[in-house]
Amino acid sequence: MFNDVIGYSAPMAGVGIPGGNLLEFQRRVRKAFVSVGLAKWAGPPSAAAIAAGTLQISVKDSEMGNVPRFLNRLLGIAVDEQQDIFAYFSDTFDACVLRAKSSGKWDEGIVSLKAESIKALPGFPRRIHTEAHSGAETKVVKIQLDRGVPFDVAVKRLADYKAEILAAKQTVPPETGWYRSTYVRRAGGTEHPFVVLATEIWTGNVGGRNNNRQRHFRICRPNNGYVTPSALVDLQHNYEPVSEAVAKELWNFWHKHMLTNCIHGANCKTRLSGRTCVAGARKQDEHMIVGAVLPVWRLVTQVCSKAMRCATRALLRADERF
Repeated sequence: MFNDVIGYSAPMAGVGIPGGNLLEFQRRVRKAFVSVGLAKWAGPPSAAAIAAGTLQISVKDSEMGNVPRFLNRLLGIAVDEQQDIFAYFSDTFDACVLRAKSSGKWDEGIVSLKAESIKALPGFPRRIHTEAHSGAETKVVKIQLDRGVPFDVAVKRLADYKAEILAAKQTVPPETGWYRSTYVRRAGGTEHPFVVLATEIWTGNVGGRNNNRQRHFRICRPNNGYVTPSALVDLQHNYEPVSEAVAKELWNFWHKHMLTNCIHGANCKTRLSGRTCVAGARKQDEHMIVGAVLPVWRLVTQVCSKAMRCATRALLRADERF
């Protein structure tokens, strides 16, 4: 919001401008922010420059993300100005939430693991460390993640996405929907093309819709849920849109097939050699450290770093040093 007021950025799509005139709104907000100490004039504060709206303000980096201080200082501004500024703040916040949700970055709270189902496997937890002074125990739990997405869940995700876009008074992108692969690749001789659900990542930049290279879509698959987003130009090159009925048949096939198979199918070299291959598979086993984590945290981070995993999740595979 500060950047919009200063002029460094334009208002996000869906954000209303109180009074309808952006320059006039910026002039009023700059003056209000300076009056309560949220900003300072960037130059000599002449009455003519302030009235014309040509005098810029400067805001400390520490103020940019300090929402409690912003809301507190807002109370010192005239009531009519408070209402306009808070309305703009609220609209911008909603636009940011919509962008985060459409890109898959929105988090309702602290979540360590994401899957359609998670279950603990028998034989666990096991004690792997006991702190000498306090007796606190560190344990390892083996869990199984099923990242497969049933078709009815995918349908609901699409409906929720459309509802969020419409609630923000935006237009649902026509490219949003079901797609099947057009390239020759087939898994294990199934002769079934891959299928995905594509929903555009909302950026708030309306002009970006004129550039297919800049537009990106969140991709959901029946076997492992959300994967790396795809540019629209790549999506249209590798996939073609299909009806929900066609998508349902393919979705149900892959959802069932990947329950016991990897993406390579029956001729997977890894599986034929006696090893485990989980590429594209719905289910995957993980080991999670629980209990008194701090005494072993240094070792956990070292192991996670070597395994190219995020240390904050504290997840270990079965063959690690524990």
